[in-house]
Amino acid sequence: MNHESGQLKVLWEIYFRDTLGRKNWQQAVERRMRDGLSWLVHRLEAFVTVEGLRILDVGCGAGDLLVALETEQSARFLAGIEPDTDWAQEAHRRVDRNSTAVYVAEGERLPFPDNTFDGVCSNQVIEHVRDPEAVLSEMLRVCVPGGWCYINGPNYLIPYETHYRVPLLPWLPRQLAEWWLARIGRDPTYFRCCIRFIHPVIVRRILRRLDVLSEVNVLQQSIAQPELLASEKARKVAAWVKWLPLPSWLVYLLLPTFSMIVWKPKYGDS
Repeated sequence: MNHESGQLKVLWEIYFRDTLGRKNWQQAVERRMRDGLSWLVHRLEAFVTVEGLRILDVGCGAGDLLVALETEQSARFLAGIEPDTDWAQEAHRRVDRNSTAVYVAEGERLPFPDNTFDGVCSNQVIEHVRDPEAVLSEMLRVCVPGGWCYINGPNYLIPYETHYRVPLLPWLPRQLAEWWLARIGRDPTYFRCCIRFIHPVIVRRILRRLDVLSEVNVLQQSIAQPELLASEKARKVAAWVKWLPLPSWLVYLLLPTFSMIVWKPKYGDS
């Protein structure tokens, strides 16, 4: 194992073993080290143009998406922002620093001028920010008119917390949820400081306030294309239900995560 992969593995071990206290943390680390986010690049390419674009990853973590985009050699310029210094340093170590830049910054205040990027990604980040509306507004601000934003997150309308893998937490009062985590031997610190109960209805309401009307429900479309789904389990489920005419609103309500692509209005669009 080289130095860089060793550093990355340590970060994932701390996250899955110590922060979340998962019993199967070894498998989670191995899966993330093996798979990264190459599947996300293929998902994006099925819905939007990626080749030759300037793309920003908001909350890039250790840079998995940036590395995957570099491997595909499709984007013209890449940038990532990450508020955690350790993760940002690891992302900086892993990328080609001639074509990709990593900044320590928060999504509520992106360090870029207006209309800088053709595409902006937020993968499993919106549930961790202090102000989701400010982050979505900033993503749209730095996106060119007509450009796209990919937004993915957990659906806390479902009574299941996807980070800790514990049922019922989203439907409990916060203090009771924290007590329950501690009661079953899990550290609630990360839950207390870093997880907000977000869901697609909230996100869509924010986007409408920001005058964003053009949207694709990525998971609804991916049911008919199971290869675009992240896990083997999800692909098997999709194979069983892909013949059903599931409306977009029902997919948003029933799945434990949501994924959408929205387009920033062009100048003069209403």
